[in-house]
Amino acid sequence: MVITLFALWLESSLLASMQVMPIVYPHLIFQIDAILRLLGMQPLLGAADFMFNPDVPILVRFVSLNHAWLLYFLLFVIWRLGYDRRAFLAQSLFAAVVIVVSYLAVTDMHAPVGNINKVFGLSDGEPQTFMAQWLWLIVLVVYEFLNNAAVHALLRRFFPSIIQPFPPQTLRT
Repeated sequence: MVITLFALWLESSLLASMQVMPIVYPHLIFQIDAILRLLGMQPLLGAADFMFNPDVPILVRFVSLNHAWLLYFLLFVIWRLGYDRRAFLAQSLFAAVVIVVSYLAVTDMHAPVGNINKVFGLSDGEPQTFMAQWLWLIVLVVYEFLNNAAVHALLRRFFPSIIQPFPPQTLRT
């Protein structure tokens, strides 16, 4: 959200394009699950189950409503500013750094901050034991890269691209 604010403030298509990549699929899954729950049907993955849990603080659920609108807002922003193709590499590298830093910052899943960015496994209760921890981190980085590649392909196809490595220079006489 902070980077999205900077993208808006600076009118940066690169930052906006970077922010849309990691949220497309999770936000769509969240929205589908929430709609299915509202219709009284079985959700696909249970991604929105916490929104219907009265034990989860109302402030957490309120803040989580960004899953309903942020994707569409960012798509509007890149439609206006243009899709910056450099975002694929930039977001892939950024995601890899965030995953490694998250793991190094919290080397114990049961620390007060918990399982940040799922670096210990998909469960918040117990760490995954299916594979070595270093291999799990590689899986996360590869997943982010593949996710970004898929979203990049969609955005390149459906949004106007800007290809400006540097801002245009004005000539003064």
